[in-house]
Amino acid sequence: MPWFKVDDAFHSHPKVMELSVEAVGLWTLAGTWCANYLTDGTIKESVLHRFGRTSANVRELCAELVASGLWIDNSDGTYTYKDWAEYQPMKDAVEAEREAARERMRLVRAKKSRSGDVRANKPRSSEEVRVTPTRPDPVVPNGTTERARKRATALPDGWMPDEHVRQAMAQEHPDVDLQREHAKFTDHWRSQPGAKGRKTDWNATWRNWIRRAAEYAAPRGYSTPDQRRAENVHRISQHNPWTPDQPTPDQWGEGVRALGR
Repeated sequence: MPWFKVDDAFHSHPKVMELSVEAVGLWTLAGTWCANYLTDGTIKESVLHRFGRTSANVRELCAELVASGLWIDNSDGTYTYKDWAEYQPMKDAVEAEREAARERMRLVRAKKSRSGDVRANKPRSSEEVRVTPTRPDPVVPNGTTERARKRATALPDGWMPDEHVRQAMAQEHPDVDLQREHAKFTDHWRSQPGAKGRKTDWNATWRNWIRRAAEYAAPRGYSTPDQRRAENVHRISQHNPWTPDQPTPDQWGEGVRALGR
């Protein structure tokens, strides 16, 4: 059975924090439906009506999810999850694994038939041919074993993203200063202790960092980090006037606390 995977930081993603609880619920239910029926992230509006109270309500929630960038409106009565292939198992891969499991079972039965050790299937009697357990760890892609799981590592010294990854992010987010964000990325992950600072795919982690940098910057309308810092200094000074080039710890602390009020 395929899994619909949801990251444990999903709740704090900028796109999600702007959504209503009803929209998040529809997104989750629809995701499990797509995983169950192997639609590669596409679902009909007629199916979505099963999860909503009224047709108008469902359309409003769909529009909310499209506006957030989580769904794509195909303009034919269907919606598709953005980047489904990047995070969820695809139909071809799931069906290939199922076929491989059937072939392994055929070989096991043929071997037992030759040895005279043939018996009816009983609960858990086919464990020897199953690669993906009945209730797998959702973070392990279907079709892999525990031994094949990629080991998490700390960020290597001098690490740089693959060139094709860097070029893709440069095209996707031309307004993001990749060099500056890479320096911040490196400092952040090298400062994380133990398992928290270990990842199995640093290219994917870097891509998500750049995308989040673009999402956090876009609503504010600033073009550079220097402009954001200048605006923060200005906002603090409005609550507690002080000389920016000669701040005291108390003045700075009071200004920061004022922003929360």
